[in-house]
Amino acid sequence: MSTLPPVTALPGTLVPVRSHISSFPIGGGDPEYVTHVCLCPGIATPNISRYTPHSPTLPTQTTALEQIVAVSLGDGSVRAHSLPTEGPVKEIFRSPAFEGGSACLAAKSSGTYVRIITGGWDGTVRAFSFDATSSPSASSPSPEAAIIKVPFNDSATALAQLDGGLLLVGTEKGMIHFYDASSSPARLLGTYTQAHSDAVSVLVPHPSRPALIMSGGEDGTVAVHDISRPDEDSACLSVMNAGCPVRRAGFFGGGNWE
Repeated sequence: MSTLPPVTALPGTLVPVRSHISSFPIGGGDPEYVTHVCLCPGIATPNISRYTPHSPTLPTQTTALEQIVAVSLGDGSVRAHSLPTEGPVKEIFRSPAFEGGSACLAAKSSGTYVRIITGGWDGTVRAFSFDATSSPSASSPSPEAAIIKVPFNDSATALAQLDGGLLLVGTEKGMIHFYDASSSPARLLGTYTQAHSDAVSVLVPHPSRPALIMSGGEDGTVAVHDISRPDEDSACLSVMNAGCPVRRAGFFGGGNWE
């Protein structure tokens, strides 16, 4: 573990979210190699130091947020680790291995609950929801509880989770499917088919305007969509060609994106 030097934040610069860098081993898979890593927003953990035996419940005051790192392995399994502001990194969730591997990974938290979604080359999307404050054995749900099979014999290659249970799934054939993942089974709401002619590799929600979604693909196209609009034609606000396959993309600064 190494300590980062002090950083002065300037407009338009990125600063570390923690004061140190952590490294930790991932094990239990066969083969044991990492295919995807996703940093999940922090969870609020109870301030145990203020707990007393006379308190009927844990106090509502919370400590600093813990960051969650979700990891998919070469055997298709998923791990989740918490990175507390102090103390060692700890594993808080693990899933069984799955055939089809993991082509994409997404994670989202609400309070102490975390939802990890993984998409496979076989077109299977699996969702894992658990309480990050529980032990791994107690929190592991049945992975078959929430499964989506991507239509048209396609592979899931990109994922994005939005509030309200809305799940976006990009596919190898260039489609973007919209699912209501709050229902069981998940319900297909609609599909974008025009933005990409090859695999969708990136789906990124705007950090403050969740109706804006950026998609990027192996065809070199980057598009910004306003998914609150009624159809795909009106939802597509802007399109650019990067001239090469797009593997990472994101929003930065202001702009109306139209």
